[in-house]
Amino acid sequence: MKSRLSNFGNRIYDLDGDGLIVLFTRKDSNRKNYHARLRVSGLNGCKRVSTGSSDFREAEGIARKYHSILKDSAIGESSLYTKKFSEVFHLFLKTSINESDREANRSIYALKRYALNFFGRSNISKITAKEVNDFVIWRRLNYVRLIPSDATIKRELSYLRKVFRYAFEKGFIKMLPDFRFENKGRDLPRLPFFSTDEHNRMQDIILSWIREGRHGWRDRYIFSNLIGLSAFSGLKSVELGQLTYDDFFLRDEILCCNIESSRGYRVVEFDSEAKTYVKNLRNLRVEELGRQPPGNEKILYNVRINRAPLNTSQSLISLLGFAKINIFKNGIKRNVSSFRNLYAYKAIKKGLPDHFIANQLNVSLRTVHEYRMSFSNFTKDEINLGENKSKKSNHSQINWREF
Repeated sequence: MKSRLSNFGNRIYDLDGDGLIVLFTRKDSNRKNYHARLRVSGLNGCKRVSTGSSDFREAEGIARKYHSILKDSAIGESSLYTKKFSEVFHLFLKTSINESDREANRSIYALKRYALNFFGRSNISKITAKEVNDFVIWRRLNYVRLIPSDATIKRELSYLRKVFRYAFEKGFIKMLPDFRFENKGRDLPRLPFFSTDEHNRMQDIILSWIREGRHGWRDRYIFSNLIGLSAFSGLKSVELGQLTYDDFFLRDEILCCNIESSRGYRVVEFDSEAKTYVKNLRNLRVEELGRQPPGNEKILYNVRINRAPLNTSQSLISLLGFAKINIFKNGIKRNVSSFRNLYAYKAIKKGLPDHFIANQLNVSLRTVHEYRMSFSNFTKDEINLGENKSKKSNHSQINWREF
């Protein structure tokens, strides 16, 4: 063991005489604990750690243990100068940003919002092609307003590659991950759905939640029926907001409605449970008006704004908080459309034909196939196209007084 005095007057002990494990005390500290400077043969850089002990023999044992761990973790590395992704990203911003480049600024803003959130505290030298691919999948499912297009993903990856190239040039990583872009967007799952158990739990507490609303109880009451109708029909909240009482009819004793969409009018069937929610909404209006509401009135009529409640997001957050249900599932934030996805899941599990599900959800057959692939209980072999068999059906108007 070699020892010497440093330029600062503190004693330094080179345990094996090769500079790989060095103990020293800090003169600027009131504590007499030993610190260790550790190197790995063949690698650049070093690590400094405190042993937490003022006893030399104990500090030596701790330093050797740290060195052993460091050697194992450094296999395959070229340097011990490792940094977190967040550290490298901010260094990159300081040296590589052109404020006049609007496209670059837009991509950098996206990286700040998404890549920094995803990779954040990860050691940049440990980020591989797999983690980059995981980021692409995660990014497609995490957005503010619009689902990111392939062009958006490619643009953001090109700037993410620049961050890693900067890290490579600075010696923080040994090699660049694979940034090859594959168009896998069509195979990704839609927004996660609420499970049947979660939906049942909401129904169990929903009356208490409505009562808690006090002056806002009416919006909560309408919202509770909205999500029920969505879960038992697959309709979007905006579609439900367009429906009037005149749009409903019975076909073979099944509650149906005519609804206008971009592809023209289509007939949507409601599960038997949905009748309760339509009754709830109509009875509310009968109580408020003292008579039957007009047929052209929207079923989600709002006294104040004469349309469906706008703040469905806040209503959902409030309801889930009351029911103690996490709004996130698999790291993805759920929204009102997740009730529609619950309908899709149940319809697929029941074995309903794809053409029927596509009509209910107003999506293509290809999208229904993607729904099947996104639900873990189904495989590619279980996809059932089904046939659009027409059959004679009896249509009848609804007698709302007896409904």
